[in-house]
Amino acid sequence: MNSHMNEDRPSHTPPTFGKGLGAAQAFVNSITVIEKNNFVSTGILKYAEGDIIEVEIAEWEVFKLGESLKLTIYSTSGIHHFESRVIARDSGSVIVINPPDVKRKSFDQREHPRVDVNQSGMIRMIENPRIPIKSLLPTPVPLTVTNLSLGGIGFTVLAGEMDFDSSFLVGMEVDLGFKLSVQAEIVHRSSVSVGVYYGAKFVKQPSIEELTSLRSFIMRAQVGIYLDWKKAQA
Repeated sequence: MNSHMNEDRPSHTPPTFGKGLGAAQAFVNSITVIEKNNFVSTGILKYAEGDIIEVEIAEWEVFKLGESLKLTIYSTSGIHHFESRVIARDSGSVIVINPPDVKRKSFDQREHPRVDVNQSGMIRMIENPRIPIKSLLPTPVPLTVTNLSLGGIGFTVLAGEMDFDSSFLVGMEVDLGFKLSVQAEIVHRSSVSVGVYYGAKFVKQPSIEELTSLRSFIMRAQVGIYLDWKKAQA
């Protein structure tokens, strides 16, 4: 888990979802113009991380959830124009989607933002790379997903339940409010208090429908984590 979730006192550092606050810092406190239809308003960009951007703006109530708009950011690195959509509102600010192309070109962040979660799931298949035969488990092994991105997953298995080495392939189903079926390759493992933690990368992408739902789930999680952090600072 990230430190901001584990400490008794809330961290003064905003939550990050990948490499951490790097190039995005150049955008913080930048004048930002938001346009929709025939309405234009100016605010200050206060947060840019992962898939989300927050702009403090006096007319925040004018912007509706799901509404399309245009942003112009006047930063120290130049002027940046892009289209986006409102995904959350907080008193005095709006949160919009950080488009993938803008994120890659301007924010120098992790390709797939990763969020801390606490979701249940089941391991239903394993494959040892040294013996390339898929083995369906007669009894699924329960797991707890602790972090998630579009490219990979981190999960724990209780001690004694099952033991994987790096490069093992694992087929699992995860409950995210919808059933996500993925196949992932174990990249690393470590001992934790409840058992064993595994970090894995997806080797078989979810279906288009699942991927769309997963992207929405991760984005909502980022917004929730950030707004919880803001509330703790108040």
